[in-house]
Amino acid sequence: MGTLVTVVPPASGGTLKTVSKGGMRYERLIGEFTMGATYATGGDTLPLPTVPGGTLRCVSILHYERVAGMSVHWDGSVSAPKIIAFDEDNASGIEAELANASSALAAVEVIVEYIFRVGA
Repeated sequence: MGTLVTVVPPASGGTLKTVSKGGMRYERLIGEFTMGATYATGGDTLPLPTVPGGTLRCVSILHYERVAGMSVHWDGSVSAPKIIAFDEDNASGIEAELANASSALAAVEVIVEYIFRVGA
């Protein structure tokens, strides 16, 4: 499997709000990555940051360098998140997963937001 390369490690901004013990909150981290040199079928692995006491709930793709006819999406996994790339066939408008070992997205920057649930 391909793995995204970290450009800016996921981090949160500002100061955490005071919460009571046992309380629940959401921690949002934003990181910048580049796609690997070649794409791996099934998606490129997204590095998973550690949030003490946190459980990943969602990965949101905030921005990526658009390549004509291609789109990238989170695969929905909260344990081993991946970015899956799709390529539109330029004729029917139907998308299919990018071919294995394709270099079409090599070094394309992707900015993601991780959303973790922390606490009860």
